[in-house]
Amino acid sequence: MSSSSISKNTFLLYFKTLFNILIAFYSTKLVLQNLGVVDYGVYNLVAGFVSLFSFLKASLSSSTQRFISYALGKDSSDVKSLFSTNVLIHLVFSIIVVLLLLTVGSFGMGKLSIPSDKETIAQNVFFIVLLDAFITINAIPYEGLLTAKENFVLITILGVVESLLKLMAAIMLGFLESDRLLFYSIFLVLTSLIIRSVSTLYCKRNYLESKVSFTDFGLAYAREMVSFVGWNTFGAVCSIFRNQGLAVVLNLFFGVLVNASYAIANQINSQLSFFSQSIIMSVRPRLVKAEGSGDRETMVQLSFIASKFSFYLLTFFSIPLIVKMPIILKYWLNINSSETINFCRLIIILNLIIQLTVGISMSMQAVGKIKFYQIVVGSTIMLSVPFGYLVFMLNFPPSAILIVAICVEILASGLRLFFAKRTYNLDVFKYIKDVIVPPVIVFFISYFFVNYIDFLLTDFNEILQLLITTCVSTMMICLSISFFGLNTRERVLIKDLFKKVLLKLTWK
Repeated sequence: MSSSSISKNTFLLYFKTLFNILIAFYSTKLVLQNLGVVDYGVYNLVAGFVSLFSFLKASLSSSTQRFISYALGKDSSDVKSLFSTNVLIHLVFSIIVVLLLLTVGSFGMGKLSIPSDKETIAQNVFFIVLLDAFITINAIPYEGLLTAKENFVLITILGVVESLLKLMAAIMLGFLESDRLLFYSIFLVLTSLIIRSVSTLYCKRNYLESKVSFTDFGLAYAREMVSFVGWNTFGAVCSIFRNQGLAVVLNLFFGVLVNASYAIANQINSQLSFFSQSIIMSVRPRLVKAEGSGDRETMVQLSFIASKFSFYLLTFFSIPLIVKMPIILKYWLNINSSETINFCRLIIILNLIIQLTVGISMSMQAVGKIKFYQIVVGSTIMLSVPFGYLVFMLNFPPSAILIVAICVEILASGLRLFFAKRTYNLDVFKYIKDVIVPPVIVFFISYFFVNYIDFLLTDFNEILQLLITTCVSTMMICLSISFFGLNTRERVLIKDLFKKVLLKLTWK
């Protein structure tokens, strides 16, 4: 394992993430201002409804990347046949998704609580987002190949360009007098088409494996991949069912205004998730290649690193956001809703808990034995929706549904550890001791200290409060990680990494 290579890839993705978050936060503000709360809520509800049925792009992409990385780890000569098979599978899958959505979409849309004057535009947005789903699914094999090849330079460039195009769409909304929601939907689809086309053309021109020929179709690969993709997608559907199911339940009880608050929380959470995803994306190809080459010890070690450090990366941003969420929402979106603040805080906590076992999910996919794992863990995750419905029947406030989701996620995390122990004999005690306990200690020490400092700053200017709190939080988290969050081996690796960076800077 090359720690310097992983750190380089993580830095590239981290830069892309930071840039995209800054752009996305500003874009969200413009979109919310120009569309209005109702149209913004309608778009997110309709787009979420489509994603409920079109499954999760990340799931299919990780499945593709898993097979390619596994084959590269084995130094297999059948990567081209595997890739051609993958392309055909995604083409068939995208057609099935479109037909399914066209069949059931109208019925599902009719059940949503959408203002009568917005029903027609909601239908149009539905068909536009459906086209985006078709484009995205068919580009997945090429994006998976880029990840398996660890071409994070191109991935970073495309991510930055995509954010800039979305910012352009948000700015142009202010110059339109009508049909803003329709224009916004169309522009996002065009953005998706441009980015996916570039990644596809690049692969075709630079990687021999991407020269698709259906004569290379491998029936054995197809069976294995369809089974794996099917169960992996089932797990992804369960996650989407939870996320969008919560939105639908909120809509049924509280309407589109609360949907807008939930959408804002999801927007913040999705951008934060990219920080933790930067290290996950860097580690995943190496982890799968290690399993493919028969080096399970390295695979397990990388799964520990993925969970632990993705949590740490997310913590750096989560604590100041949780503490100063009212001020951030006030100056970012001019929102002072206690419900929105609660949504944002709770959904960040939910994401932090997910990070603690994200490496386990990666290792289970690398091993490939995921059928019963996905059935049990996925079904457990979906319990958030009926339990959420129940708490609203008992007249709990909207944010209670995320407390339910947090409790269910803790249960799902325990099940992931159980299946890892059963599948590849994971040392659960060691995982809890090395991966779960240190990050939790770091988080609580840092959070309570930062919260206390924030209390002392009550009389300060709000912007100054935010700046001081962020600086104090960063320093406190670094100190907590240094003293409580690392084992001896990790300290040595980090010291060596810093030495390499300093030597490069000195040499230059």
